[in-house]
Amino acid sequence: MTPSGDCEIIDEVNDAFQMLDTYQNERGLWIDTVENIFDRMLAIEKVEIVSSDSVSCPGFIKVTVSNNSDYNLSNLSVKYLDERLTIPALPAHCSSELLFTKIGDPVNPPVPIPYFVYYADNAIYLKSKTDQKIPPMSVQIYNPKGQRVCGLNQQTQSDYLEIPFPNKAAGIYFARIKSPDSRSLTLRFTIIK
Repeated sequence: MTPSGDCEIIDEVNDAFQMLDTYQNERGLWIDTVENIFDRMLAIEKVEIVSSDSVSCPGFIKVTVSNNSDYNLSNLSVKYLDERLTIPALPAHCSSELLFTKIGDPVNPPVPIPYFVYYADNAIYLKSKTDQKIPPMSVQIYNPKGQRVCGLNQQTQSDYLEIPFPNKAAGIYFARIKSPDSRSLTLRFTIIK
């Protein structure tokens, strides 16, 4: 505010707006309302790899991606190793088949994630997508900064895992799952309060 009472935007703020404009127009920065961003984030969490199959054309693998949300997604980027493909449109409750170059171990294509993580009643739950028993495993919860928030070491099989999570902030978290066979898996989930 100037001495005369007028409001004026300082040069640093103008520079920041100019930088955002450049990133939006030339580098694909997405600027939108919080509601639209959260809707997309929640929808993306319901996108999953349904299958991965070898195809008759050697050197390629077919991956089927399904949008299990009620939100129509556009410009969805999918990455397999160093290869990135963009699905221009993936409507709600529809699937898309992608063809990736088979790199690395041709015997072990990517497998669908067998678990889902959700938040309810001040706890985080981990369940099998196929209703199978959860084997003994370690689950550690991290915030986006990589700080461990809490965890659980389950020594027996169970129908689901429950990790107490009281009084935590809303936002994005990561569950790092390690099973006895040394397989490690990281799942992202969002808490909205």
